[in-house]
Amino acid sequence: MNATPIFSPRRWTASLLLIVLCVLTSSQKAAAGKQPKVFSIWKKLPTEQLVKIGHRFANNPEQPDSALLALTIVTNRYDKSMSREDKILVQRAQRMKGFVYLFRYYDYAKAYDCLLHAQDVAEEIDFISPATALNLGHIFSTIGDQTGDHTVKKKALDYMRQAFKESLNTQVQNHNIANTAFGNAISLAWSLEEYDALREEWKIFKQLKNNDAHEFTQFNLYYYQILMLLKAKRYQEALPLFDKQLGLMPDDDSHARYTLLTIYNKSRVLALIGRYNEAIELLLRGERICQKYGTKDASVEFYRSLAEYQQRLGKKNLALQYQSHYFALKDTLLNLQQFANIKEMSFAGSLRRVNEQMEQGRRERQVMTTTIIVLLIIALVISLSLYILYRKNRQLRASYSNLYQKNQEVLRLEEEYKKPQLEEKYKQSRLGEPDKQALYDKIQQILANSKEIFDSDFSLQRLADLTETSYKKVSQVINEKAGCNFNNLINEYRVKEACRRMNDTEQYGKYTIEAISTSVGFKSRSTFLLQFKRVTGLTPSEYQRAQKSGKS
Repeated sequence: MNATPIFSPRRWTASLLLIVLCVLTSSQKAAAGKQPKVFSIWKKLPTEQLVKIGHRFANNPEQPDSALLALTIVTNRYDKSMSREDKILVQRAQRMKGFVYLFRYYDYAKAYDCLLHAQDVAEEIDFISPATALNLGHIFSTIGDQTGDHTVKKKALDYMRQAFKESLNTQVQNHNIANTAFGNAISLAWSLEEYDALREEWKIFKQLKNNDAHEFTQFNLYYYQILMLLKAKRYQEALPLFDKQLGLMPDDDSHARYTLLTIYNKSRVLALIGRYNEAIELLLRGERICQKYGTKDASVEFYRSLAEYQQRLGKKNLALQYQSHYFALKDTLLNLQQFANIKEMSFAGSLRRVNEQMEQGRRERQVMTTTIIVLLIIALVISLSLYILYRKNRQLRASYSNLYQKNQEVLRLEEEYKKPQLEEKYKQSRLGEPDKQALYDKIQQILANSKEIFDSDFSLQRLADLTETSYKKVSQVINEKAGCNFNNLINEYRVKEACRRMNDTEQYGKYTIEAISTSVGFKSRSTFLLQFKRVTGLTPSEYQRAQKSGKS
């Protein structure tokens, strides 16, 4: 009796063709029947009315998609031959699209692209747009805060100063932007420790007849005074000014972020003068406000500071608790941002389909034929690629498992290996071979048994102090006996401890890779990944997968 073949190329190709034709037919019907009604209406509206619609929806966090639809119709109307008035409307639409991508979808790349287009149109017609500079400043400020890159922060400060200057131009006169730009510039000057960077702006601001809300103007007046007191290290005198700032802000959604900024800044100053308990109490108050108004991004910074201050007070359990909150919330926000990006990308696909429908017409048959051919080619390429990937994946899985088993054996042997006693150190001016071996044994004992090496500030000098030897002798012995420098040696012990903690799923199972790397002393995620690969031959993710498959 003949067995039925498991895989038949002819049958598979016929099935694939049938699926492709079904998908294309259903897609064509959906495109014809589901064209957004609102688009059909909005595309006929005047440009000025569309900009107003886009502005209204851009300020509504619940309807950013509608804002992008209206504003994209406007930006697609751009033509070099259009009037100056229409180009101004296009410029505003590009700027507001940048705002939506920045503050609703957290997509800095697309926000930056839109703002650059807005800047180009403004330069083309010699139009002043302080809001464009302000939002560009927001992008670089956010990236600077995340990366700690001072060059990026300086660029953000330049944009904020530009926005402040342009907002006071007689053609614009926007005091709301002036206030926002000046306040953000103060925060950046503090972060960069460039306390005199805003001297000229301050002269203008304090004499300005500001028609913006009183509390925001007064907030900045106090804020600059605080900056000057920080420059002079007169921290005690700055504290009452923070209280005055807090007194200006009512307890509502529109003022909550100003309140949180003040609480965070005051806690930083309290920490500078060693009043950690008061700083912690203030941060806990701020965290309650974060919970009330749902400002999760502010909560991340509050948890990070709470963990740091509890650690300084020696309360390691509380510090670990807040550090766990910090990493958990940071991961949550990252996932939310990814979800927002996916949602935005989906809507962008809808916009592209709308734009294609405007140009479709007579090319429909040609597009259909081309699509079928492309899909068939893609299907064949994918099938071949999947087969190749399957072969390589089997080989990689075996390689990872082998490396993991070897690494586990090394860890086991190190656990069993214990030095009984160290020989007394020779008291000679020059290190002889016995002295070197004795010192190297002592170094190994410290690195194997001291938890202090997992402190990110642990240094060669500290190791020398623990061995009661000069750091030059310690460095010499490490180089000669271990065959590497201090940094590589300490990183090997930290990576091995990270492996042990990854294996200990009962205690560290809920820790992220970033949390484990921080707990063993690595300041940088990139350094941890590099050193982990150097020591184990695997990335942390590959190690975890091999560890799980090894257990199963």
